[in-house]
Amino acid sequence: MIKLVLSDMDGTLVKSNFEIPSEVDGIFKQLLDKGVYCGIATGRSLGSLKRDFKKIFSELTIIAENGAVICHKGKIIHLETTDTSVIQSIRAYIDGRYCLVASGLKMAYIEKEFAFALPILEHHFPAVEMVDDLCLVDDEILEISIYLPDGNAESFAKELAPYKENYTVVYSGSDFIDVFAKDLNKGKALQKLQELLHISKEETMAFGDYMNDYEMLKNAGESYAVANAVEPVKKVAKHVIGSNDELAVIQTIKEVFELK
Repeated sequence: MIKLVLSDMDGTLVKSNFEIPSEVDGIFKQLLDKGVYCGIATGRSLGSLKRDFKKIFSELTIIAENGAVICHKGKIIHLETTDTSVIQSIRAYIDGRYCLVASGLKMAYIEKEFAFALPILEHHFPAVEMVDDLCLVDDEILEISIYLPDGNAESFAKELAPYKENYTVVYSGSDFIDVFAKDLNKGKALQKLQELLHISKEETMAFGDYMNDYEMLKNAGESYAVANAVEPVKKVAKHVIGSNDELAVIQTIKEVFELK
């Protein structure tokens, strides 16, 4: 019997135009009424999820910032920060080619020269502040993201291989690379949740599409990759379903739990 359902956001639950299906709140509510914990596991910030699921946020189970934040029923139960010294190093390596985002507990930050990226970033972060120097931000930094408007994330992530010695580096979409604390990922966060809620791997259902979902799917007995997922994610998942634009996550949950 499934007792926990978690879905990634971008490319999985959310449509390609960033639209969240209107049925989501109702589906989650029906699961909660059945005694099933449910929610989101994403690289997005906790604040963006409070905004997008404001009606039922306090009832959901959330993994945000790729596992840096775990929130259960409105309360943060785990928080892990990233060493900010990596900001200066990656910024020097990028050398102005791409937009660097420091995602903090309070809000996200970018340097003023990258103001052009705000329309895209606002889908992922509820509040973005433009600053002169990311290294001087006064906040707890949870992860660093690189926004690549050219969609070159998979290739550029390979260039960042040297950073993998001390950090986790994953591409979370065609236009985003996330850098955060070593050995931190959605899978580890899911394991913490399973321990806390006394739920087994076999009692867990999860949905994903990109490499930041890989470990989470490995730790879910019923794991689903959407049709638009990258190949390694499809291979690790137990099931492959329709695409995000076909609302496959919603349809699968409805079928499995016999929801309206």
